[in-house]
Amino acid sequence: MKTGHSAAIALALTLLTFTTARAYITIGENTFPDDNFRAWLLDGDNILTDEEIEEIAAINVKNRHITDLTGIDRFTSLCFLYCDNNRLTTLDISNSYFVRPHRS
Repeated sequence: MKTGHSAAIALALTLLTFTTARAYITIGENTFPDDNFRAWLLDGDNILTDEEIEEIAAINVKNRHITDLTGIDRFTSLCFLYCDNNRLTTLDISNSYFVRPHRS
């Protein structure tokens, strides 16, 4: 019976690992290619956890000399995006269902 008990413990540990593991996105050139946007995102580490991403409802990157907001679609709870006075030529928010336009 010891082998059955060991197998149950191993299974429980495996399930615990899957339920406590957090997904994250690395803040790098591949995920956020614009240097200035990436610099705004960095907060001491180079990752964004799912929890951090879900907490962001507004992003204010006014006057940051940003040319590319690739990666903005990763913020699934984003409601407000303030990006005035940058060097953007296009902005695709077609997959960002909750973003509301804002004019200052």
